[in-house]
Amino acid sequence: MSENNPRIQKIYDEIENVDDFNRLSALYLEIARLHEQEGDFKKAYENRLIYRSMREAFLEEVKKKNIEIAEHNYQVETSLQEVLIQELDLTEEQITHFRNQLDSGFIFNSLEAIRFYIKENRPRLAEDLLAKFAHVIRKNLEILQFPRISLEKELEYLMDYLNFESDKFKGKVRIQLHIHPGIEEDITLIPPMYIQKFISSLLGQSCLNSRGEIHIKFEQESDNCCTCLIRLQGFIFEDNLLENLKTHIRSRNPFLSRFKIEQDYTISGVLDLPVEWMT
Repeated sequence: MSENNPRIQKIYDEIENVDDFNRLSALYLEIARLHEQEGDFKKAYENRLIYRSMREAFLEEVKKKNIEIAEHNYQVETSLQEVLIQELDLTEEQITHFRNQLDSGFIFNSLEAIRFYIKENRPRLAEDLLAKFAHVIRKNLEILQFPRISLEKELEYLMDYLNFESDKFKGKVRIQLHIHPGIEEDITLIPPMYIQKFISSLLGQSCLNSRGEIHIKFEQESDNCCTCLIRLQGFIFEDNLLENLKTHIRSRNPFLSRFKIEQDYTISGVLDLPVEWMT
């Protein structure tokens, strides 16, 4: 009876075009169950054996892939350690402090971009990007020593960082900056790096082949508060990463008052930064 079962024949036809062990195991299991329903337990048993071998092959593939991912992550981690020690001559204590302040996605994507140029046999681009990466890290370490810095300095460091990101995305990032004329950048003091943290947390989760825009706008909310409106458009994100992005962003930025992710992946946030005035 099973020889003439069109459902079984249809599955066998599908099997001829499938090279994925996970899918093959599911198909052979379905065939086995159909044979069982018809009372052909010999063929059901034979197909269950095939299902088991396909399932084991799939699990072995997953195991190998996980090992490759672990090795890859270790290589990236080692590369970062070498950059921080050799390029910047940092102590272990400074490295730990740096890691706690900067988003891991930014570090990982930066090193991935550098590694990409190396693999593509473009050493000059890789060296240039590495030098800019080291420059950004140096600047970050400088400003992290202070609880407040002038908005003028913050913007200087921020633009260094954003220019590095633009290079990392192969020049596909446009940056627009607007500052309310009533804000005196040289005497307005704000907590450092929170704008960069917000942006790097997002760009660290986006695909490097994105082509996007970053809009940053500063408004004077009150004598004690400066509002920074940030909007990212055109960047590509994986849906599974966006699910936890909002919680991740809020946990890293106590000054974030509003955060929104739209269906087209446009992301906007508002930072209410406490202000002091240089005397």
